Amino acid sequence: MHSKPLLLIVLAFLFSSCLPVYLARNYRPAREMNLLDIPRGGTVRAVHGDPGNPVQLFVERALADAGFTVYSNGLVSASVPVASLRYETGDTTVFRTERGTVYQRLYEDPDVQYLLKYSYSGEGASLYSFSASLVYADNGELIGSYSDTYAMARGADRVMEDFTESLIRSQAE
Repeated sequence: MHSKPLLLIVLAFLFSSCLPVYLARNYRPAREMNLLDIPRGGTVRAVHGDPGNPVQLFVERALADAGFTVYSNGLVSASVPVASLRYETGDTTVFRTERGTVYQRLYEDPDVQYLLKYSYSGEGASLYSFSASLVYADNGELIGSYSDTYAMARGADRVMEDFTESLIRSQAE
């Protein structure tokens, strides 16, 4: 007799939490996203507020894999130790290293026809969303955009595969 309520509770938990997570994880939108259409032969640079972010290389590679001429940003960054702090409480001493970002310009950025401005949410290895806007570099006029969100974090490499496929499809149309 007591097993029926327990079984109902377990089933309710499974269908209320695990099943929606499974469905959300495997959901693929039926409609196409707004596709970016970078004209063939155009030169493009991917830009973000933080040029040293971990997704930058993924975006540049996706553009190159789709067949575009990509010019990378001439600015590089590195996280380096800037201070060593000592904390003491009672009989315990703890050392903590503060880090800061250092930027160095390797070369002047060559002129390009288009800028791909992008943003993402998540960490470098797993993303919840990715969006990009293609604009003319000389005046900022919007050409096209791309956006995708995920109910559960997805690997950055998989997100960029979807983005690359979208770019390739937009060229074929």
